[in-house]
Order: sequence, then structure tokens, then C-alpha cells
Amino acid sequence: MEMYFREIPKQNYSIGAIGVLVRMLDGLGFRFYWATEGLSNKNWTFRPSDQAMSFEETVQHIAFLHRWIFYTADGKSIDTNAFKDLKRLSHPDLCTIALSELWEARKLLLQKDDADLQLMELRLERQNNPRHAPFWNLINGPLADAIYHTGQLVSFRRTSGNPIAKGVDVFLGKKWEH
Repeated sequence: MEMYFREIPKQNYSIGAIGVLVRMLDGLGFRFYWATEGLSNKNWTFRPSDQAMSFEETVQHIAFLHRWIFYTADGKSIDTNAFKDLKRLSHPDLCTIALSELWEARKLLLQKDDADLQLMELRLERQNNPRHAPFWNLINGPLADAIYHTGQLVSFRRTSGNPIAKGVDVFLGKKWEH
């Protein structure tokens, strides 16, 4: 089985709009991989307060955001029913889908050039009320939200007594073996 984002891939793209966006996805994928690696059942059910999403609900939300990024990179609209489909997945399948769709978005973006971003738009279909937004909203919307919520997963893990693995280096994008 492919282990998407266990390490941040070697940089094989230029520094430009596409390269920066892909590197952001690499960082998000790496963080999400390690935030969801080696989970216990206690982690999945952890809810820091009655008002907060549980760990599992947060992962489902992040998976939807990853799917939205993938659909945008592929030029497709996303329907809110895509979120319902994610709720039906087992824990391992949910994490695998979230990582693989982010990886596929990365691959699609690497086939584009910076000028293509001018034409890219986010399209969300919500109960016959379509919403469209320019590419910029991908950054401050799904991408930033996914990074934010992935940080919550790391915090939830610490709070529930199962912190991420020792040696995970987000600066270098790899895990050091001790």
C-alpha cells in the first residue's frame, strides 16, 4: 500500500505559484499523516468539550477539505453529499482516502503552469445553491482550514495521552529514527 506523505517528497518543481501551492500540500499531507498515524480507539472518540468536534469528526471534516482541494485541482464541482460519503468510511479508509486525494491534487497541480491558476475556481454545490469562488479562496478556505484542523488533531492526541511519534520533524519533512 502506498504511504502518501510519510515524508515530504523531494522538491522537483520550480519556485512559482504552482510550486508554492504544491509545497503547502506537501506540508499539510505530512502533518496529517503523522497526526493520524498510530491512533488508538480512545483517540478516535476523544472530544475535548461538548461543543467541539470529536477527533473522528475532525478527520472527516479534513477529508472533505482534502477532497475539495482535489476536485478544484481537477476542475470539478464538489457536492456537500461528498461529506456524507466520507462519514461511512472506516477509520483507516478515511485517512487513506484523505491522503490519497491530497496526493492526487498534488499530481494534478504539477501538470499545470502558473497561468492555469487564473482560470481555476472552487465550485461547491450545496442544495441547489451553487457557490463559485476564485482560486485565491482555495488558500484561505479549504487549505488553511485543513492545516488549522490538522493542528487540532495533534493537540487532541496530546490531550488524550497518545502524542504523535517522536522524531517527526515538520521543518525537514521527515521522521528521525531513534
